Amino acid sequence: MKSFTSKAAIACTIIAAITFNGVGAYAATLSDAPELSAQSAETAPATDKYNFAAAYRASNAFSASAATIAELVAAADALKAAIDTDSDDETLTGLMSSTDVALAAVQKSVAVYATARTALADQTSLTAKDLPKGTIDAQRTTAAALTKALTDLAPDATVSAATKTVTAWTTNVRGYRPAKAAATTVSTQITALRKAKAYPAATIVTTNEAANALNAVNAALNATVPQTVTLNAATTRGKNAVAAWKKSDADRAATYKTAGTVYSAASATYKKYATTVSTVYSNPLKTTMAALAAGIHTATPSQLTTLTSKAKTATANVTAAAAKLAIAKTTFANGSTSQKVYTRVPAAQKAALAKALAALKSSINAKSSPATLQVHITDVSSKAAAVKQAHINAPVREQLEWVSAYAWARGYGWGHEYIYNEDCANFASHSLYIRGLGPQVLNISSTALRNHLVGRGFRETADSQAARRAVKLGDVIQFDWQPNGNTSDRDHTGIVTRIDKNANGTITIRYTAHTDPGNDPKVNQTIEASLADNGHDRNGRVYFISI
Repeated sequence: MKSFTSKAAIACTIIAAITFNGVGAYAATLSDAPELSAQSAETAPATDKYNFAAAYRASNAFSASAATIAELVAAADALKAAIDTDSDDETLTGLMSSTDVALAAVQKSVAVYATARTALADQTSLTAKDLPKGTIDAQRTTAAALTKALTDLAPDATVSAATKTVTAWTTNVRGYRPAKAAATTVSTQITALRKAKAYPAATIVTTNEAANALNAVNAALNATVPQTVTLNAATTRGKNAVAAWKKSDADRAATYKTAGTVYSAASATYKKYATTVSTVYSNPLKTTMAALAAGIHTATPSQLTTLTSKAKTATANVTAAAAKLAIAKTTFANGSTSQKVYTRVPAAQKAALAKALAALKSSINAKSSPATLQVHITDVSSKAAAVKQAHINAPVREQLEWVSAYAWARGYGWGHEYIYNEDCANFASHSLYIRGLGPQVLNISSTALRNHLVGRGFRETADSQAARRAVKLGDVIQFDWQPNGNTSDRDHTGIVTRIDKNANGTITIRYTAHTDPGNDPKVNQTIEASLADNGHDRNGRVYFISI
């Protein structure tokens, strides 16, 4: 057994204090712990290890957890006992290793405690001004928990956890002010944009996300214990929401504007004509309007373009159907007026117009398609025009009917005796009387008839192909068989009853006239044939009087 110095005796006293009084008693004496002095080279390493451990635990008694200090005390006790009993080298080596492990644990704990104290000092350095009360209270709570853990020489895990909480709150507090400023800016921006309705073309999804992001930012700002992380996340969400909102508006601006215009027109059209036109047209408009309304804030630009096009087409169809119905009603009214006003019309034409009007009325009541209505509109219009023209042409028609009826007559009932070679003027003048020129037109002399008509302003034109193009049925035709110096002399009179347009572009005029009372009628006689008759000069003059 090796001998000990006075320092060894003191160490024994310390060991005894640890053994009988525990770590606390040991800690109280640790600062004065003696060192061992080895008397042999074999125990020198163990003694040095013990002395180092004793010195380290003495200097860090309140800078590490009680548990690690206790483990180091126990390891040192065991090593000292082995030294005192002059244990073999193997035992000493094992106990030295255990002491190293315990010493490393204390060193690690010292580092944990040092980090904790640094965290407390860092938190204490923060300015509490303008921090929310909840943040200040939470900060104090975390600091108190760490302070207690350090005071109690709590296990490293407890101290580390409390340190982590303090550090997190320090980070939270340090980042709070810039995070609050950024969040406030985003909140103000979104609020202003929403109030101004800045992005009307954006989808409802992006619009709602902007509103939800604003709520999240405001909630983070107004939290009892605001979190910097939460504020930053809400701010980022708000910025992203505004960017998406703005982009959606830009992407959809043109199509949205067009869609709005088309929807307004469609709505006005539907309101005006929904009950006027057939449901074949109004129902599709209603459907496409609903689809456009649903998609105007949800559809992609491409989808919105398609929806807009469908609504536009449906609107055009309703408008066209309504317009055609209006035209049909106007045509029916005009046709009915023609039916009442134009009475000097053949019965067949009257019946045809009545039938066309009935068909048009039925089509109007059925709210038929524009194409079907157009068929009836065209039919009524053409028949009404024909009735009108027939009424206008009634005098000419009645004149020509009279000419046809009396072309072969041998006796007359119009009050004039037969005068040889003058019956042509008698016959022609009576047709003009039937036409409505008045009794004063009645005459038995071609020359006198000519002078009377020209005197009343009826235009006379000499025969030519150009003149023939202006000739009408019912006009007067006169001949000068033997031209002489008297340009107003007329030898024969007839009524134009037929006009032929030849393939070569020329026009053949045919007329009907009397010479003898029925013995020598000229029915649809050509000018050329009359000039070629026996006793006539082929160079005779021919004149037309336009009635």
